[in-house]
Amino acid sequence: MSLAAARADTIRNRTDGLVTLGTRTFDLRKRTPIQDLQVENEFVSLTSVKWIDDLTRADPYLYSTVIHITDLTRLHRLGELGWAPDEKSRFHGDPTLPPLFDLENYEVGWQGQHAAPVRGDILIYPRHDPKRFYAICAFDRANPKPTFCSANFRYQPDRQLHIMTRIYQVTAPLNDFAEIAARVEALVRCLDVTEALRAGEKIPRIPNLVPADLAAGGRCRAMPSS
Repeated sequence: MSLAAARADTIRNRTDGLVTLGTRTFDLRKRTPIQDLQVENEFVSLTSVKWIDDLTRADPYLYSTVIHITDLTRLHRLGELGWAPDEKSRFHGDPTLPPLFDLENYEVGWQGQHAAPVRGDILIYPRHDPKRFYAICAFDRANPKPTFCSANFRYQPDRQLHIMTRIYQVTAPLNDFAEIAARVEALVRCLDVTEALRAGEKIPRIPNLVPADLAAGGRCRAMPSS
């Protein structure tokens, strides 16, 4: 795994696979060579851990994604990772967007320009629950579909942890962003051993994860912490 932004004080023990971001501690397994990781600020790329990458590659929703967790409280420039729907005034509905973006039950807005190079971003979030998650797609009007999207949400046990899933294979119809966010949350909750550590467990036990555990209703999604 690559930790591209977590200071030394966020690493609970660099030899046992435990990584602390914000108020939560995640178990990345002993077989992860934590001592060989790049440790800088408050950012972790989960899919740089081989066994997690293998797990997501086997999942039909996550097979071409990269998953990041960022601790917003320790970033030097907090404005970089705001909650995009709160800034929806920067995005505007646009009937000239292709039918790919005619999404029922979602708000869809465009931020960009129509003149060359006609590039911009498209914001997508559920109308009924704009705080649940949102997606951003980079879009060039010269191409028939977006070149890149990300699904984003705040981790409920610590709302200062921002989880981004970068989607590198954009499909038509569009990827199911709600299901992607739910499966990633299931994964993160499986890795979260905070409550077990607080209860005094020296070696927290986490499930032996398989792709089915990330599916809707899977046991990991229902688990509160460890």
